[in-house]
Amino acid sequence: MASTPYNQRETGFRLSQAAKKIRNSVFIKGKLVVLKTYLTTPPVADPVLRGEIKEFSPGSRFRLLKKIATIDWDKLPQGLFVTLTYPDKLASAETKTTTMHRHHWIRYMEKYLCEKVPILWRKEQQRRKSGDHVGLHVQHYHLCIFTDKLLPHELVRDWWRRTIKAVGPLATDVKRMDSGEHAAFYLAKYLSKRESSPSLDYVSYLTKPGRAWGFHRPQLLPYHPTDSFVGLTEEQYEAILDETRPLWSDGSARTWQSFTLLGQQAEEAAKKIYEILA
Repeated sequence: MASTPYNQRETGFRLSQAAKKIRNSVFIKGKLVVLKTYLTTPPVADPVLRGEIKEFSPGSRFRLLKKIATIDWDKLPQGLFVTLTYPDKLASAETKTTTMHRHHWIRYMEKYLCEKVPILWRKEQQRRKSGDHVGLHVQHYHLCIFTDKLLPHELVRDWWRRTIKAVGPLATDVKRMDSGEHAAFYLAKYLSKRESSPSLDYVSYLTKPGRAWGFHRPQLLPYHPTDSFVGLTEEQYEAILDETRPLWSDGSARTWQSFTLLGQQAEEAAKKIYEILA
């Protein structure tokens, strides 16, 4: 890619007088493209304290998808999908307890593997179709474990049984990723799906949902480098908008100046942006 005077990687970058008034920016990172236009000194919003988490919100889902889009999946050729389910007698565990359960199970796993591994976890609330809590949303964990080693099914279940001190039948599952691309597809399609009946109250939930997803050792994951173009001229930014808006919208938002593209649309947009700024 040919360098431009607007790329932040260049030494001695300086904003033009026009760019000091309006700062048109483009950020490209893997399969994520973000277009922003804002004042040079963006207004500082009052800090907002996060309230009680009651659902896997659209905003949380979007943040998960953006994170998935920035990972370099070609450098993660293999891994494992693990599901850890709570039996009826332990399904009412509170959020702090389930978080502790997740950490303890991961500790068993890393001790067995003799290495630290990155993990993306998702706590899903799924409606029970049978058992003591039929009709209620009951929590279970999905984990994407990025290691090329195997985890025996019997050990996965034994670690979970010891972690939650379960007696009797216990459901766990282990599947092998075919490739990094398979992992990306699984994460984007299944782990980012919203519950079938999200609710703003707790009527249908056995326990409070809490955080829906997170990373364990995210610093061990390979990420795409970021190309940041700031201080673009009005002509350049308008040219980029003309090329990328059709990828983002069906035309109903023709006046939008800032938006985000993911996946294939982001890849197509990035090619067009590089051509414009070359």
